[in-house]
Amino acid sequence: MWAKNKQTKIIGFTIVELLIVIVVIGILAAITIVAFNGVQNKAKVSALQTDLTNASKQIKLWAVEKDIYPDSITDCPAPSAVSVCLKPSSGITYTDYQVDNTVTPRVFCVTARYSDGTLYRITEQGKTAPGSCAPASCWAILSQGGSTGSGIYWIKPAGATASTRVYCDMTTSGGGWTLLVASPGPHSVWDLTTVRSLNSNNPSVDSAYSILDKGDAIKTNLGGKLQYRIDAENFGRWGGVWEAPYANVVNGTVMQNNAVNIEKYDTWTIHTTSGGTEGLTNIMPYVNTVQAALTTWDQTGGWWGTLVTGSPSWSPAPYMSAEKPAPGKIWYWIK
Repeated sequence: MWAKNKQTKIIGFTIVELLIVIVVIGILAAITIVAFNGVQNKAKVSALQTDLTNASKQIKLWAVEKDIYPDSITDCPAPSAVSVCLKPSSGITYTDYQVDNTVTPRVFCVTARYSDGTLYRITEQGKTAPGSCAPASCWAILSQGGSTGSGIYWIKPAGATASTRVYCDMTTSGGGWTLLVASPGPHSVWDLTTVRSLNSNNPSVDSAYSILDKGDAIKTNLGGKLQYRIDAENFGRWGGVWEAPYANVVNGTVMQNNAVNIEKYDTWTIHTTSGGTEGLTNIMPYVNTVQAALTTWDQTGGWWGTLVTGSPSWSPAPYMSAEKPAPGKIWYWIK
C-alpha cells in the first residue's frame, strides 16, 4: 500500500513582523526610560530644594540668636562661635556659601550640588533656583537657566577669590547684562579712583556705583566679541548695544575705536566724524585722565558722549548735545 506523507504547516513570524515587534519594544523601552528619568530628575530637584530650604531656615534661626549670619555652614563636626554645621542629605553637598553681614539687610546665598553635578541655590529671600550662587556674570546666570528676573545676584568674576553682588538686567536686549556703572551724579563723587570702583558692595541703578575694575573679568567671549550697552533716563532708552573685539580692555585709558553699534535706542546721531559734537561714538568707553571721565569722546571738539565726569554743571555728564545733553541718569553694562 502506498502511504501518504502528512505535511505539517509551521506557523512563525515573518521578517517584517519581527521588525515591527522590535520597533514597538524599542519605543516602549524609550518611553519607560524617559518617564523613569523624569521621575529621577524631579526627585533630585526636590531633594536639593528641600535641603536648601532647611539650610535657609537654620541659618536664619542662628541669626535670630546671634544677630548675624554665620561665617561658615560646613564647620563639621565642631562648629565655632561664628559658624554652624549643616548636614545635607545623602548625595548632596553644600559647595558654596556666600554671606555679607556688612550691608542692610544682611544677605547670604547657599549652593547645593547633587552627585551628578546638578546645582541649585537659595538666598536670604527664601527662593530656590537652578545654578550656583556665583557664576562669572549675569550672562552666565541667564545661560544656565538661573535667572529669576532683573535684580541683585551673586557672581564670581574670572580669577576672583571671592564672590560679589551685582545688578543684572535680565530683560533688555536679550538680558544677561551686568551693571558696570550707574551715573546719576552728583559729580563730586567721581574721580579717577571712584570711576573704577565706587560702592561696589552695594549695587544700585539709582545711586552712584561702579565696578569698572571688574569689567575685564566679567565680559563674555561671544564668538571672539564682547557686547556692551549704554542707556540713559530709562533702561533701553537713549543709547544702544555695541559689539567690540573680546580683546578690548574694559578698564583702560586708551581709546579703542573698533566697536560697532548693533542696536539703537531712540533716534540720535552717532558721532563718527573727528571733531563732531553729537553724542556717543563707536569708541568703547574708556577712562580719560584729562577730563577725569568715563567717555566715548574722541578728544577733539566738544566732549559729548561722556558717561561719568567729576566736572560740575552737568546732569550727570555731557551726553548727547542735541537730544539728551542732561539725561539725569546714565548706565553702562557688559555682557
